Amino acid sequence: MDEERLTNIERSIADLRTVVEHGFASMRSEMDRRFGEVDHRFDEVEKRFDGVDRRFGEVYATMDRRFNEVNQRIDDTRSQLKVLIEDVRDNVRIVAEGYMTLEERVTKVEGRPR
Repeated sequence: MDEERLTNIERSIADLRTVVEHGFASMRSEMDRRFGEVDHRFDEVEKRFDGVDRRFGEVYATMDRRFNEVNQRIDDTRSQLKVLIEDVRDNVRIVAEGYMTLEERVTKVEGRPR
């Protein structure tokens, strides 16, 4: 009876080993499948981020170009204003000199002292 009992225990252990090995193989297969799904999802997220990065790059390039255009317009306007200010300054000087000359002539004509 002891021998039969040992045989039954050994058979049960062998059966249990088969069940456990099958369970681990099944679990490994399921984990591989799930990790594959996770990898696939990460790849999809990475693709989406690549698209967002590309769009932000385009927006940044556009904004940079527009800022440069605005800065160029400001520089152009500043240059034009400098030229206009110099012209006005020259015109004011000419008018002031003309006024002084006219004042001197009127003073001579009227015979007034300076």
